[in-house]
Amino acid sequence: MAKLNGYNGSVKAGSTPSTVGEVKSFNIDRTSDVQDVTVLGSAWAANASTIKRWSGTLTAHFDIVDGGQDELRTGISDGSAVDLVLYIGGESGSGNVSYSGSAIIESISITNDATGIVEASISFTGTGELSETALS
Repeated sequence: MAKLNGYNGSVKAGSTPSTVGEVKSFNIDRTSDVQDVTVLGSAWAANASTIKRWSGTLTAHFDIVDGGQDELRTGISDGSAVDLVLYIGGESGSGNVSYSGSAIIESISITNDATGIVEASISFTGTGELSETALS
């Protein structure tokens, strides 16, 4: 099994994807709603997968002039969905993966610590399908 280096990951945002600069980390959560479909006479529960969902967060050094971060700030300001592409392990190369879809920006939290670098934490929720693509 190949090990992927996290430092090669990246995030792009917008309809004409712009790299989100200064990203330190991101995560993607994919979930499925589960419906109980157990019928009388069954000693064990039966379940069925229904609606799929995805969401995530990213943390970056805050940069007011970064085009990718601006796409995210615009998304929360006007409430529009933002196209995202999240690269796991790099933007090309065998074993690397990209995830893409449109998301609503739920929140942007800016942390200004006297002993650190100003950071932005962005939370997003997908609207529609999250596509997974194996890269080569």
